[in-house]
Amino acid sequence: GEDSRPLYFLPIIQDITERHMAEQKLKESEASLKKLNATKDKLFSIIAHDLKSPFNSILGFSEILSENALKYSPEKVEQISKNIYKSSKNAFTLLENLLTWSRLQTGRLNPKIKLMDYYHIINDIQILCEPIANSKKIKLDFNLDLAVLVLIDEQMLHTILRNLISNSIKFTFPGGFVKLETQNNEHEVLFIVSDNGIGIDVSNLGKLFSIDCDLSLKGTENESGTGLGLILCKDFVEKQQGRIWVESELGFGTSFKFTIPKG
Repeated sequence: GEDSRPLYFLPIIQDITERHMAEQKLKESEASLKKLNATKDKLFSIIAHDLKSPFNSILGFSEILSENALKYSPEKVEQISKNIYKSSKNAFTLLENLLTWSRLQTGRLNPKIKLMDYYHIINDIQILCEPIANSKKIKLDFNLDLAVLVLIDEQMLHTILRNLISNSIKFTFPGGFVKLETQNNEHEVLFIVSDNGIGIDVSNLGKLFSIDCDLSLKGTENESGTGLGLILCKDFVEKQQGRIWVESELGFGTSFKFTIPKG
């Protein structure tokens, strides 16, 4: 049972072990630095491009309106006002996600998990998302088991559902559908947000929740997006001890699925 190797081997073994641990630490530091850089790049990219774009629209449309309001017909004024509203809403949603995400990155956002139903969250989501769906003539369908209690952070579940449903509406053609349904399993509730939209190429599925994802697709009515919403969804689901994944077929639609533990 005793170590029969000569004593002069022991310092060599110790040296190899220490070197291996140092290499491991270096690799971890490199990975951490790489993630930090990707986070910083994503942040600047969003501020420089995605946040700038809706403000350009708001400034452009409001300038036209302020100079021509008295000359334009009520229909023309209404159309320009709608464009200003749409751009403002996009900028606000993005800013909201950006602030939430930065609070999450700096560790200032901790979940407040409570055992509760989610009826009022669904109600809120319906009120928020229905006008956007209606404007694209998309049918919004909710099929939920609301009697079950789940362990959730209210605000986090709200953000996840808002982002996933808005995302599905964005990538679904007018006349299509977006569905939210739940499955009541033994230890968890499975939430499914599905659509019959443009779908995602299988080679891009793995990138969707990654911070260094450079996949930037336009919606079916040229809506812009940053992918930040999906990164937030993943972080928030995991903060609530759940899992999130995506299933999709190009040209046939997408299903985002996530689980939330039951009490």
